Amino acid sequence: MYALVQLIKGYQKILTYSVPETIAAHLAIGSIVTVPLQKRIEIGLIVDLQTTSNNKEGRFTIRSIIGLAASVQDQQYYTFLQRAAQLYAITPRILVRKIQGLLTKNQATIVNPTQTLDLPASSISPSLSIEQQIACEKIKNELIKKTYTPMLLHGITGSGKTIVYLQAIEYVLTQQKQVLFLVPEIGLAIHMAQVFTTYFTNAGKKIPIYQIHAAIKSKDRTDAWNFLSSHQAGIIIGIHLPTLLPTPNLGLIIVDEEHDSGYQEQRHPRLHTREIAHLKAQTGLVPIIFGSATPSIQTLQTAQERSWKIINLPIRFSGAPPIIEQVCLLEEKKRPFFWVSSRLQEEIQKRLDAKEQSLIFLNRRGFSFFIQCRDCGHIFQCPYCSVSLTLHQTTGLACHYCGYKKPEPTTCGVCQKHNLAKKGIGTQQLVQILQKLFPLARIERADLDTTKNKQAWGKTAQSIAEGAVDILVGTQTITKGYHFPSVTLVGVIWADTALAQPQYNACEKALQQLLQVAGRAGRAKSKSLVLIQYCAKHPIFSYLHEEQYLDFVTYELSFRKMLNYPPFAKVAEIEVQHTDELTVEKDVSRVKRILQQQNESFTILGPAKPIVHKKQNIHFRTLLLKTNSYTKLSNALYALQENTIQSSVTWTIQPV
Repeated sequence: MYALVQLIKGYQKILTYSVPETIAAHLAIGSIVTVPLQKRIEIGLIVDLQTTSNNKEGRFTIRSIIGLAASVQDQQYYTFLQRAAQLYAITPRILVRKIQGLLTKNQATIVNPTQTLDLPASSISPSLSIEQQIACEKIKNELIKKTYTPMLLHGITGSGKTIVYLQAIEYVLTQQKQVLFLVPEIGLAIHMAQVFTTYFTNAGKKIPIYQIHAAIKSKDRTDAWNFLSSHQAGIIIGIHLPTLLPTPNLGLIIVDEEHDSGYQEQRHPRLHTREIAHLKAQTGLVPIIFGSATPSIQTLQTAQERSWKIINLPIRFSGAPPIIEQVCLLEEKKRPFFWVSSRLQEEIQKRLDAKEQSLIFLNRRGFSFFIQCRDCGHIFQCPYCSVSLTLHQTTGLACHYCGYKKPEPTTCGVCQKHNLAKKGIGTQQLVQILQKLFPLARIERADLDTTKNKQAWGKTAQSIAEGAVDILVGTQTITKGYHFPSVTLVGVIWADTALAQPQYNACEKALQQLLQVAGRAGRAKSKSLVLIQYCAKHPIFSYLHEEQYLDFVTYELSFRKMLNYPPFAKVAEIEVQHTDELTVEKDVSRVKRILQQQNESFTILGPAKPIVHKKQNIHFRTLLLKTNSYTKLSNALYALQENTIQSSVTWTIQPV
């Protein structure tokens, strides 16, 4: 037997290797193997198996495959890779390259699946609410089919989606299958692993639970990889990577917080985990649950058009929905600090007196947005990126794109005057303000600077849940599914700042963020309050109650349809980048001409200079490509790859 192998790195031409008899029975198209190339060992992907070779005249020496690089053998894996690669206009080997950290250049041990999980079938817990019981029964009825069945679990914040997930997971485990549970950030993955461990431990059941993400140790990744090989029932938790693994014993995929932008990878090919998970479910004939309190418009539209099972949880499991008030920051003139209204200050004090918690949301880290000279107007900029430097209290000015830092200035770099002003507000300055207003309060901060250490942040989140913090100041990290039972006040410092983003879905993302953070209030209390502070009124502030979310979707869809944006069109943002600005200008025009020559029915917008048009001395220009099918989109992007362009060209296929 012979195998046609494509290396996952370097040499692109497909190579022929002979197959040793010792592993022939374990190989299939899509198997990941180690092969010799010159004097080194490489990892490759089998793209075909043949009984005869194409070396009939003996023109070259056929060497033998060394062994398996991955002992996990998934019969549907190569089909899945092909479909995912086609969607993103790349090759399957690029997808395999993303999991290379789990692969080995030594021969992987072939594992015979013998272990089973002793987990008796369980019935619906009597502690569930009626709505949860109905949701569990509906999901179980779909799981019984054991085939591709997409479901949307639309449950308001605090409705108890997690226990519904657990009931579904428990049923799948009784079928001796594995579950893939996806979340949009590492901190939440660690949190959910603790939740699952506690749940099954309390039930007297020892369930294999593994995490695969950037914050776990190499040994833990290896253990998770070996677990997949064993076919044993259990749970894999992660963000991006698990969707790209071969999973031959998969019984269920759950995409929690499916609306979250954390699922969008930032490096080429910029996969979107929700879309990849959906493809994986379709290819492997596996049921999949998308869960959210604020489902993405794309998912809602798809669910309705394709008659997915939509399961609603419209009532909180405990506590009650908060009262929501709006406060205009420009109306009240006299107060100690502009960014904390008298109303917010009053309500925080009430929570301190009552031994309850307040959560204050501001999606800007640092101390101030920027420093500006009052005399000449000069703003301190990053020398390598087209952004202003953000002031941090302890480290001075910093660029949030390249990491460049400099001490806080005392004079203007242009006119040399000492008249400098700190503009805007970040989480560091907000903490300082709150410390002055409430000197006895225990205040914690949760932003990218304080949550980099995910294990430490997990402990902090636990201490907040246990009531050891009075006021939590945070960015979008605190909107992602955490349960803080003593929070009865949520204050949003500057609600309209997110609406300034130059994106077609800015309103959708801004409202989802507001509803998610508002949902942290009153999860275990009958009375709670959300104060939305703003500078400029916006139409989305008419939809701040969760029961109005679908009304907002209808409102937003009317604009999307008129302007032909997703879900009514397929969109790709093409990014051209080079260290020389003249080169990038010339090449982006050439890219546009190549696209125009495709004779396909699509719209090309641009080229345009993005707001951040320089990062680390690299210049950027963008084009927007709109059409009515992914096939046309990927064909156009494949055509770009066939042309030699001096600049680097990458793209993001917009899923939402």
